[in-house]
Amino acid sequence: MLTNFMTVAEQVAILFILICIGALAGKTKLIRKEAIPSLNNFVLFVVTTSVIIKSFCREFDTDRLKGLIIAVCLAIFAHIINIFIATIVIKDKEKSKQNVLRFATVFSNCGFMAIPLQSAILGDDGVFYGAVYVAVFNIACWTYGLITMSGGKKNLSIRKIFINPGVVGVTIGMIIFVFSINLPDIIYMPLSYVAALNTPLPMIIIGFMLYEIISAGKTEIKEMLMEKKVYIAIFIRLIVMPLIMFGLMLMLKVDRLILLSNIICVSAPVAATTSMFAEKFGGDKKLSVASVGISTIISLITMPVIVSLAM
Repeated sequence: MLTNFMTVAEQVAILFILICIGALAGKTKLIRKEAIPSLNNFVLFVVTTSVIIKSFCREFDTDRLKGLIIAVCLAIFAHIINIFIATIVIKDKEKSKQNVLRFATVFSNCGFMAIPLQSAILGDDGVFYGAVYVAVFNIACWTYGLITMSGGKKNLSIRKIFINPGVVGVTIGMIIFVFSINLPDIIYMPLSYVAALNTPLPMIIIGFMLYEIISAGKTEIKEMLMEKKVYIAIFIRLIVMPLIMFGLMLMLKVDRLILLSNIICVSAPVAATTSMFAEKFGGDKKLSVASVGISTIISLITMPVIVSLAM
């Protein structure tokens, strides 16, 4: 247990150092606030898609295909349970707050935080099973998440549900995997180089976001820290859901690699998408930034504990 904890803690510590670099880049103005949306989009649409496609570049295997189906079912179940718990537990008179907190409870940072950790601990095999969680996340995000954050169906779009990084990446990857397509180096190598950005860039972006919180001023920080319902959402996100999924997978005797890949996704902090959606669809922006920032800091302790327990 201690060895597993140290292994995961070391990887999380590496991610934390990258987060600190992002914060330092914000403080020294090497990265400016105006650049963050563009960097976010680049990571979301280009880097994440490249990582997912690269993880599927392997020969077809029926056992792996069965594993993918199991991973999809687990990802769907995790989101359904999250939605159920969030609907019952998270309530607030201010709808903008309630919407943000429910969104934060349901959606983990499975792209920015989980995939780098899966890659570091489990290698491409871990990302292979983790990629389908990202696809399910994207579908849930552009359906339930969009309706929740905007308070209605007016922004719902079929195109956004099915044409997003997770779904597109898995679709292309599945074609490569099922037909055992061997990509030539002239395509595979650029894909690998772009995919390699998935660890540093998201962490640097998160670091910048944390710096923004810290530099907001004592009054705003105090308001964020005093919002008790944020901690309820974070507790469900970081502790309750991982333990529920861990217990379920143990009962079902899920393959160790699939179990670990899923646990890393489920135990990740509040999705950075929470802030992006809050800004775009009228949610409480300060509350969204607080939930992302505070949960990311706390996850530096909870993720090693949960993942090492699963290991």
